[in-house]
Amino acid sequence: MCIKRVEYKREYIKNGANIVKALHAFSQGVRGFDKSFNIPSISINLGVVCVDDGILKIYCSARAMKNEDLINLANETKSFFELIGCKTSQSNWHKPWLPNIGKFANMVKKEMLKVYGDVSFCTMHAGLESGVLIQRQSKKIEAITIGPTIRFPHSLREECDLDSVDRISLIVERIIDGINTVR
Repeated sequence: MCIKRVEYKREYIKNGANIVKALHAFSQGVRGFDKSFNIPSISINLGVVCVDDGILKIYCSARAMKNEDLINLANETKSFFELIGCKTSQSNWHKPWLPNIGKFANMVKKEMLKVYGDVSFCTMHAGLESGVLIQRQSKKIEAITIGPTIRFPHSLREECDLDSVDRISLIVERIIDGINTVR
C-alpha cells in the first residue's frame, strides 16, 4: 500500500508526522475471535514499512479462518488507507485454513506420542503457511502444523527450546519414513 510518492527528503520529513499518525491510527492485531476453538479468528498486522524507488510502502498481513472475513478485512484495510490519501493494491492472497483432523493428522499424532508420551490436538491462529501450502497443491492434501516449543513469541524475550527442535526433527523424519513405506 503506497502512501505517497516522495520526491524530496524535505517533503518526506514535512509529511512524516502525518504518516506516523496514520500508522498509529491503523488498528492492528486481533479483530475477531472464534469461541468454538477459543482462538482469534481474524487479525491483521503492519508487516513492513519501507521506501522503494521513492515510494513509501506499507505491507500488511491479514489472517482469517473464513474467506468472507478475509475479504472484509482486506476491503476495510484498503478503505482506511485510501481515506488518508494512499494508493492501494492487494496481492499474495491465501485461502483460510480451517482445522481438520483427518488420516494424516492422526498419523502425526501417533508419531508424536512415541516421542512425547502425551499429546493432543489444538487449534492456533497461526498456521498461515499450511494454508498457503494446501492452496498451491494440484490435488487435495491434508496439513498439520507442528514445531518446537517457543516461549514468549513475538517479543524481545522470545526463546526456542533447542531440545524440542531435536524431538520435532525426529518426528518429521519418522513421518517421512512412514509415508515412504506406504508408497
